[in-house]
Amino acid sequence: MKNVEPTPIYKLINTKTGGSIDRVTIDLDLNEYLKKKIRDTNRLRNNLDLSKSIYIRKYIDVFQFKQPYNIAFFTFKNIAPFKLDDVSFYMFLDFDINGLDGFDNDLGVFDEEEGIIFQYDDTNTYAGFCSIKQPSSFEVSNSNKMLSRAKSIQLNNIIEDKPGEKTSALAWNLGTLNKGELLQIPIIISGGLSKEELLSNLKEGKKRANSLIPQVLKSINSRVRQIQDEKFVKMNETTTEEC
Repeated sequence: MKNVEPTPIYKLINTKTGGSIDRVTIDLDLNEYLKKKIRDTNRLRNNLDLSKSIYIRKYIDVFQFKQPYNIAFFTFKNIAPFKLDDVSFYMFLDFDINGLDGFDNDLGVFDEEEGIIFQYDDTNTYAGFCSIKQPSSFEVSNSNKMLSRAKSIQLNNIIEDKPGEKTSALAWNLGTLNKGELLQIPIIISGGLSKEELLSNLKEGKKRANSLIPQVLKSINSRVRQIQDEKFVKMNETTTEEC
């Protein structure tokens, strides 16, 4: 794991691996966000020193059960000295149904009522994901087309209707993240050999995710999650031109 830009954009704080839970804590550098806001509004220029890194903390808690679903909690804490406006979270997954033998003939569906997005192919193999929060926008389209628009960070609420190589994406508009405040999105991922099996798995995963919220909040508020692991300090200073 390395920073892939000349200026490191994140710091790995600590990690922990368990039997059914993996945890990672990362600080993401907000300087690029701030530089854009300054260009757009010119309001922050006299108040901040952008030669110093300013971070948002990201906690990732991944639960792997002996169940037909996995759950990943993404929790963000604003540790910058100001609020952040118009915060959004995006999840992109390229399932490549049936791997190299069938990745290029997938179709997609968005279940608006359940907030579930999924892909499938003519072998009746299904894979999808969702959250306990209703998404603000969605898209299933060609991966290259979606990546080419990455800088615009906007989903088009479309499902390409022709079989092909696809990526599924959901977005959540979360509003303002005040100083010291937390925002959390759990992602439930599953598969199935029918649409009904997939939807059933994801609905059960939603219930399990809701029950895990107190456990995750207790973990991310613990002292140990805030401590910089010394073995990552040198790695955090490493940059590379390729990923």
